[in-house]
Order: sequence, then structure tokens, then C-alpha cells
Amino acid sequence: MLKKQFSSFALVAGIVACLFLSGGIALPGRVSAQNGSESPKIVPLDLKLGLWEVRVHTSTTDLDYSAGEAAVEQLYKNYTPEQRAKGMADLRAEEMKTAEKQKWGSDGKARYCPLKQDFESTSEAGGGSGCSRAVSSTGQELNMHIMCKAADGKLGYEQIAKFERIDAENLQGTIQMITRVAILGTITRSFTGKWISDSCSGPQAGYAAKNGLHPKGPGAVADENPNRIVALINGKEITAREAWNMIKKVLPATRTAYDGRLPHLLHQVYMQNAVAEEAVKLHLDRQAPWKALLDKTKMDDIQGVQNYAGDPNVPPEVWAHWVDDQQHILWNAYFSQPSTKEEKQALMKREQDRYQITVKDPDFFNGVTTP
Repeated sequence: MLKKQFSSFALVAGIVACLFLSGGIALPGRVSAQNGSESPKIVPLDLKLGLWEVRVHTSTTDLDYSAGEAAVEQLYKNYTPEQRAKGMADLRAEEMKTAEKQKWGSDGKARYCPLKQDFESTSEAGGGSGCSRAVSSTGQELNMHIMCKAADGKLGYEQIAKFERIDAENLQGTIQMITRVAILGTITRSFTGKWISDSCSGPQAGYAAKNGLHPKGPGAVADENPNRIVALINGKEITAREAWNMIKKVLPATRTAYDGRLPHLLHQVYMQNAVAEEAVKLHLDRQAPWKALLDKTKMDDIQGVQNYAGDPNVPPEVWAHWVDDQQHILWNAYFSQPSTKEEKQALMKREQDRYQITVKDPDFFNGVTTP
């Protein structure tokens, strides 16, 4: 029962803490006044615009469980001395474990584009109207001290915030929230921010080289940042995920042969897919001799692994082999339309020009290409 009661106090503490910590990782830029006076003018830090990654470490010290302990002792005053002693010993052991865990803290990170320099005073959560603020703000540094009175007129909450611009691409700061409320102690949040890119979609071209990082290859980039724009083909933006899904379908030996020329390989695969789609739109897949060739090739590729027509349980690698054969046949069908060699060459050039590739992120195409 005593442990259950302690859990209730811990839950209350967590709820109150959430009031002070809500709002995610945000940075100073504006303070809301609660005393009816005009808000102090905050000068945003002089930082580059674009995509930022912000890391935060949160820890809590000076936890005070005395009010909770007194309430528990009162609830169980009719227990035997031995029961009370054991229960309180267990309770204090749990308190020590919780305090140690809170002191050790936790880490988190988030990305913002644009960076939010919009820190709302956490005194809104519990300070009431009796708050005073001292703010000193420049494009290089922000210092803010907030003190709020409790209902009894005594100091109930204090916040000390300091943020500074290291350079245009880096910042650091701390927010210390000191509470005189039972259970809650001093919450300290330490921030480090790093500029990533001008674009919200991901690191700019040359980011890896600029930061002394070895490119990890398209597969790793696609896993870490699948929506990053890496190329432009025929006016269409190609994400890391889309590009890698096309490249990885090519046999490893072929990818190795294109070492250092992966953009060219992506261009070839994209063009092959697009031409196959054009052939289907023209219904060439239903015309002789292409229909018969497609039917025979499909049967040859998947025979022995298909239990019945339309069986969905064909192994992915077998199906990928059939799709590749299908696209080659449709490619030949599409370029069989011209009646002369010159017309065929003109059609080929037109399609190649149509699907030209513009590399937006060279780092994506560097490094290891095997899955």
C-alpha cells in the first residue's frame, strides 16, 4: 500500500513537471508578459536560416519528497511501528532510485526548419500574475531571469535562461527551472544546436566533405534521411529513398561497374522505367511480337516458383528478375516504332534529353553501394 501511495505522488510530480517542460525544444525569442505590461523586446540570435538540429539534455536535482512522506505517514498512522518503519524504508528507497534516475537525466533531439526562436516563458504554467522578468538580449546572447510568487506571497518559481551564438551555424544554452513546490526540484535543460542545411529537405551538397565525414553511401543516406532531395530528373525531384530503391535493384556487379558514376546509373534505370511505362500506354505490350515474348519470358522466369496463375507468393528476387526482363522487352518495343535508323537515333536522343539528371546532392552518390 505504501508503495502504491508513493506511486501516486510520483505521478502527480510527473504531471506537474510536464507543465513546465511542455512545448518541445524551443529557443528564446519572445517572452509573454503576465502582469499586463508590454513584453520585453527579444532580439533573435544572429543565426543562419534553414534546417537545424537541436539536442537537449534534461536532468532534475534537489528533489524534495518531505511533503509526500508526511502525507503517507499520516495515512498509515494506525499501522504498527514495525509496519510503518518498513513501509517508510521502502518508500525512501524508491525515492532514492527515482532521484538518481532524474539526476542522471535523459537526452533528446529534434530538427526544425526554420529554427524556432520562440521560447514561451514556462512561468505561464504555474507562476500566475506575480512574476517579474529581467531580460538582456542581443543577436549574440540572451539572458533571462524570471521570478514568480506562490499564493502565499513567497517565491515559488524561478527560471534562469542563457543562450549564446557560438557562430552562425552553432548555438548553446541552458534553462534552469527552480521550483519551491513539493516534490519538484531544479530542472536543468542544456541545449546545443547545429545548422544542417539551407534546405528543409536535408543536408546541402558537400555537407559530408565540409564536416570531415566519410560518405556512407546511398543506402545509409536513404535509411537516415529518406526524404532528402538528391537529384532532379525531367523536372521531378528524386528523394534518397526513391533513388536507392531504383539503384539497389541493379545487380551488385553492375553497380560496381558504375563505381563513381552512380548518377549515370540512376539516369539509365529511371529512363528504362519511364520508357517501359510509355510502351504500356501505347499498348505495345498487347501487340505482336511483344505480347508473345512477354508471356513466354514471364513463364520462363517464374516457372517452378508459382503454384497457380497470379500466385502472389513468388520470391521477391524472382519477381524482380521478371520485371527487369519485362522492362527490357518494352524498351525494345518502344524503340522499334521508328522505321529507319535515323528516326530511331532521333527518338533515343529525345528520350535521353528528356530524362537528363541534375545531381542535387553529390554525397548521396558516394561511398559503398551494396545493400
